[in-house]
Amino acid sequence: MKCYFDLCVYQKNNACTLDIEGMEINTFGMCEHCEVVTIDDEVLSNAKQRRLDEIADTWDDDCTSGSGVTDADNKDVKP
Repeated sequence: MKCYFDLCVYQKNNACTLDIEGMEINTFGMCEHCEVVTIDDEVLSNAKQRRLDEIADTWDDDCTSGSGVTDADNKDVKP
């Protein structure tokens, strides 16, 4: 069954991995079996900060290269 609710733990590749006969998707794109994981705000905030720090470590001081960005990628960027 098609499923476009990306936050459901049963959704993979725009399809529901559950095989339940008669399951229907509501107007919110969810079925009655959708399970959404709730992440504590502090845990999420710490994870975001760690990831931002990892990304920042890959950039040079003027933020023009790093993370696979090339000069060609920056050709349209105006100072």
